[in-house]
Amino acid sequence: MSTTIVKKLITVLTLALPITTFANTEFKLSPRSKIGAQISSDELNRIEVNGGDIMEVIGDEGKYSLYWSSDWRNLFIKPKVPAGETFELSLIFFGGLAQDIRFTAGDTTAKTITINVVSSKVSKPNLQSEVAAMMRAMFEGIKGKYYVTETKRLLKCTPSLQITQIKAYRYKDLSGAVLEVKNNTKTSVKALEEDFRGLFKGTLAINLKLSSIAPKAKTLLFIVTKGDVNDR
Repeated sequence: MSTTIVKKLITVLTLALPITTFANTEFKLSPRSKIGAQISSDELNRIEVNGGDIMEVIGDEGKYSLYWSSDWRNLFIKPKVPAGETFELSLIFFGGLAQDIRFTAGDTTAKTITINVVSSKVSKPNLQSEVAAMMRAMFEGIKGKYYVTETKRLLKCTPSLQITQIKAYRYKDLSGAVLEVKNNTKTSVKALEEDFRGLFKGTLAINLKLSSIAPKAKTLLFIVTKGDVNDR
């Protein structure tokens, strides 16, 4: 299992997609149950969300390719498994809700899977959009409207991992931190985004670029918080 953020382990879809007719299947967000759908094994299929924003996608990337639209509101997915086989993933929404999905690759045309989110537990749209925008800016190294400072601050060092903040982003009451995570060992280290949730107070979103860090290698970690990232 590997994790991929609102920006991490995923290539932003910037190329024009071929003109395709998408057959639509709709679901209501059901955090306590798994939904199932058939999608095309040979074409890009679309996942759209009404009333919420996806923050993370968790699944086995060896079984599918995943792309974000330029506005980060749609996902495009293409199976790597042959027709007839299944794979699963989980969509994590702002506010902590999740939807588990089992996809079956089929010999069919491209599909659109629509998930309707109706819940007071999902963050307000304005906050969702701002968090997603800051995460994307950090991931792509863009300054834009953000106040960005270079820094070199050691946050945590254990026998396994060393975590150093290298950039700070700020916009209104949101802060972002670009962190460098180094594997101090001679073996690969598995890491989960949840492992870093306690680094800052008021954490809203986390994006770990790699979930398996090679020996003595480094990866980037992106965190968005409500308030100042200096407030730990």
